[in-house]
Amino acid sequence: MIRAAPYAAHILGCRWCDPADIATESVESRIDLLRPEAHFLTMKVTRLGLTLFWLGAAYLFGASWLAMWWIAPVWRDTPAEQFDGTVWAFGGPIFTSIALSVPVGILLMVVGSLLYGQAERGRVALFAAGAVVLGLSLLLVPTLNYYPVGFGILGGLITMFFVGAFLIRARNRRELPPVLKTASDLQMIAHIMFFVAASLSCSALGNPFGGLFFPEKILEADALPWYYSMGTKIAVFFALGFLLSFSSQYVLHRRRASQRSKGESPASFEAGLP
Repeated sequence: MIRAAPYAAHILGCRWCDPADIATESVESRIDLLRPEAHFLTMKVTRLGLTLFWLGAAYLFGASWLAMWWIAPVWRDTPAEQFDGTVWAFGGPIFTSIALSVPVGILLMVVGSLLYGQAERGRVALFAAGAVVLGLSLLLVPTLNYYPVGFGILGGLITMFFVGAFLIRARNRRELPPVLKTASDLQMIAHIMFFVAASLSCSALGNPFGGLFFPEKILEADALPWYYSMGTKIAVFFALGFLLSFSSQYVLHRRRASQRSKGESPASFEAGLP
């Protein structure tokens, strides 16, 4: 406890307190001395995290979805050469702001949610770095050829991980309380929706009888309407998956809120988590 005093004074920014005084005071007085400053620091970080989260969510929602209701028809119904030299051009300000909305929005939301959830510094840095890598992978798209073997390997990995997660979830479910079983079931169904969407995406892209990698076969078979339908199905299954994933988290949230209202310890909730 004495050796930890200088670190506690430094980390809390206690310029008004001497580490030696902290070390020599009684345990009770030390706790009383540090608690207000620690609480204030935690509140500042929490508010900063919530602000970053909503900024990222607003940018993501506004630019990548809401604005496209007006911008997409302009791009779709106007010849591309008419945009040259204007803010509407490919790579121009409007296009760039929309292209950045997903990676930047996700980065702000990830860092904000972790700060709001009082995650450790190392974890915040790790997830932030991961979000940056994800953003770069979305922005820097290299020109690649069609490699059937690569699709086959990735499809096998998706299937293997899906089956493995399904089995582990089934085993964990036996030891969960009823409310958490409901959350687990919802998450399981969400994974099913994501897997179906992934399988339909694979069929739409790499189907050897006429996937989008073989546009000449699609045109020969006059199969464009079928692929329009396939795209709609993929979007629907993704939407259902995210809805069910949200529902799973909401069930956990309601369970935690109910325990707090009853004055139960958070440890009782955490003990039931898989």
